[in-house]
Amino acid sequence: MKHIRFEITGVAPLMMNHNNGNLRPAWFEELCAKEGKSADDYERIYKHEWASKLYLTDRGPAIPACYFESMLREVMVRRRADSRFNCSVSEDVDLQYEGPRDPDGMWADGRFTCRSSIRLGKEHLNVVRLYPQWDVWNCEFTIALDPSVDCASAVEVVQLGGRIRGVGCWRPRYGRFAINSVMGL
Repeated sequence: MKHIRFEITGVAPLMMNHNNGNLRPAWFEELCAKEGKSADDYERIYKHEWASKLYLTDRGPAIPACYFESMLREVMVRRRADSRFNCSVSEDVDLQYEGPRDPDGMWADGRFTCRSSIRLGKEHLNVVRLYPQWDVWNCEFTIALDPSVDCASAVEVVQLGGRIRGVGCWRPRYGRFAINSVMGL
């Protein structure tokens, strides 16, 4: 396998909506069902919902490898790439940004939260949802390629993916990026 390492910088905010198994402890369900919620109750609900959407490693927020693989697959389908164009991202990617790395610190900072109103159910009820978001971000990731794949083609796929698809959720509005450097060609 050949390996190519990319250093990228976000050109659009990165939004995360990682499914942590829909972790909802009993206190959360009880608090949501409570009538006459206080401001503190809403704060606890919003913070828990926001934190449950983070993808964390022991080093802090990360971008799951599957986010990059999904982007690469979508671009290859769009380009009708050769079926031999096999590539993978095997490791989750540490997210680089200025600010705290722990959920409590990020929540307290306030810069890493996007509040959005969405419609739910048949009644189309408007509900406020909070998502982790980074306005300024960068990272490094490595793709593994089949030896028969041309490295220049792989760089072109990643470049196109960053420009038209991006990573994370609510793409392509969010998560688009530009390549700063390429190593391992």
